[in-house]
Amino acid sequence: MSDPRAGHFTTTKIYDDIDDVDEIKSLPLTHFHQDVDQAVHHAPPNVKTAMITPPTIYGTGANARPKILQIPWLVECILKGGEAFQINEGLNTWDAIHIRDLANIYRLLVESAAAGGGKASWGKDGYYFAESESYVRPLQLADPNK
Repeated sequence: MSDPRAGHFTTTKIYDDIDDVDEIKSLPLTHFHQDVDQAVHHAPPNVKTAMITPPTIYGTGANARPKILQIPWLVECILKGGEAFQINEGLNTWDAIHIRDLANIYRLLVESAAAGGGKASWGKDGYYFAESESYVRPLQLADPNK
C-alpha cells in the first residue's frame, strides 16, 4: 500500500551510497526493488556484484527500444488526462540521469570486473546511486501583494 503522506513533504534526508548502505539494505522486503536487491546481496562471495540504482532515466538509447519510457509515460498521462498532476502537495523530489551517463557507469564497472575488480567496490559495499541531477517543484509562495 502506498504511503498516504506521499507528496505532502520533502525530506532533508539524502541517502549516500557509501555511508547509508547498511540502512538501505535493511529496508523491508515490501520496499520497491528490495526483493531484487536482496537476491544480489546474497550472491556467492566469488561473484562480483554491484547494485546500480538509477532514478528517472532520460535521453535516447541505442537499442531496439530507442526511447526511455518514464518521461514519455508521464507526458502521455498528462495528455490523456488533459492536465498536469501532482501527488498531494507535490513536495517530493526526483533525481535523473542521462542514458549515456548511465551506460558509462555500467561500462566502467564491467571493465573493472574484467580487470579483477579494479578500484570499484563489490558485494555488500558495491552500491552505486547513478544520478547526475535533481529536480523539485518550486515552492509556491504566497503573493505578498494580496
